Amino acid sequence: MKNKNKIISMIIIFTLLALQLTLTSCQQETEQQIETFTVTKGDIVQRVTSTGHVNSSKQKNYSIQSSGEVLLSLEKGDSFSKGDIIFKIDNQRTELNIKNAEENLKLAQSSLGQAKINYQQALDTNHIAVQLAEANKELAAQNTKTASIALDDAYKTANESNDYARAALKSARTSLNTAQITVEGAEQALADSKNILEEAEDDSIYNDTQIAQYESNVNSAENNVENSQANLESVQAQIDSAEATYEQTEAQSSAQVHSAEGAYEQALINQNITNWSTLGETQNAEKQILLAQQGIKQAEFQINIAKINIDLAKLDLDKNKVIAPFNGFVLDANFSEGELASPGVSVVSIIREDFIITSQIDETDIDKIEIGQQVDFTLDAFYGNDYKGKIIDISPISENIGGIVSYEIEVEPENKENLIHGLTANLEIISTKASDVLIVPTNSVYEENGKFFIDLQIDEEIRKKEVKVGESSYDYIEIHSGLKEGDIIITSRLENE
Repeated sequence: MKNKNKIISMIIIFTLLALQLTLTSCQQETEQQIETFTVTKGDIVQRVTSTGHVNSSKQKNYSIQSSGEVLLSLEKGDSFSKGDIIFKIDNQRTELNIKNAEENLKLAQSSLGQAKINYQQALDTNHIAVQLAEANKELAAQNTKTASIALDDAYKTANESNDYARAALKSARTSLNTAQITVEGAEQALADSKNILEEAEDDSIYNDTQIAQYESNVNSAENNVENSQANLESVQAQIDSAEATYEQTEAQSSAQVHSAEGAYEQALINQNITNWSTLGETQNAEKQILLAQQGIKQAEFQINIAKINIDLAKLDLDKNKVIAPFNGFVLDANFSEGELASPGVSVVSIIREDFIITSQIDETDIDKIEIGQQVDFTLDAFYGNDYKGKIIDISPISENIGGIVSYEIEVEPENKENLIHGLTANLEIISTKASDVLIVPTNSVYEENGKFFIDLQIDEEIRKKEVKVGESSYDYIEIHSGLKEGDIIITSRLENE
């Protein structure tokens, strides 16, 4: 009530002063035709005024991504500290999902262990297969080499046996020729002996002794014929035996060679089979290694998936509650304990306890302010108290309301006493200030062709004078040059002059 009476008294005083000024002005206009101003030094101050509100420096709205019964919910206006749980729903399903994901992780880890065992077994099998393959290859190569040597020996033995049998047959045939010649010689000698005996028997000149001698020669020749014929028969038998032996030797040699050739060819086939068999076994062992490696990778992949599922489930676990990120107050709460909350619905809105002043600045004044400028403000709820602050942010995004374009600024108060969310604040921003400079009324300066002029009174004469100007406010403008302190200038003229 006391403040209200004070306001009424001030209004009355301002009204009386305005009336007095009006009467004085009318009196001066009556007394003189022109108004003058004595150039003096003073301060020029530009101010930007606006109305704003007390807001929090940060506001957050929360919703949940799963449904459940509300276990905890702070109410509107409740205060909280950073880290406090301000909203929570039942999360039994999420906990079961975590347990399921953890069991899947154990299963994947077990699979990885088995895959590593399979991989080691594959390595061992491959090592054994490689060793056996090398041994079998060496054995097959050795058998082939032995068969090749045996074949060479068979060829050599066959040739030698055939040569020996051929030589024996040739020798027998030579003996047969000799025996035949001997038989022919013996038969010729027998014929000659018989002829001589017949001639001796017919000729009387030969005595009985000589005839007996010739008869003995015939007998001896007959014996020689018989012996040579017997020898020829023996030699013929030898030839038959040699031919049989040659044929038998040739057959045996051929059989031995064929057998050795067959053994060698079989050894080559066996070697080839061994090579392909060992190649297949080693390739199969290598495939088993690759499969085991793939099994390890798959098991590791399953482990990673299981870990991701656990992390996702734990994220869902955190989604069942809202944890305060700062100290503050509950701006709005939409659920009470026992109610069912659903995903996508706002459950709680909070504000930070650190308050600032927000206000909209008209686009015509936005170029006059900058971050760091001092701001004076008052609060309607605490009339008579003056507050100070500084601009900490200027939004680069405009707002258009009813065709009026403005930009939001944030002001950080120096003293945050009495600041309550939503209070109305009246702001005054000093955008420009020039101290102890030459000043004249703003309406006394006029512009022509880009230059500024003023009407200077010298005695009774009025002269047009060019000046250079500086900062200006609604009432006054700074003069840099062209005037000096004490000069008298014309501020206005009467229309009938």
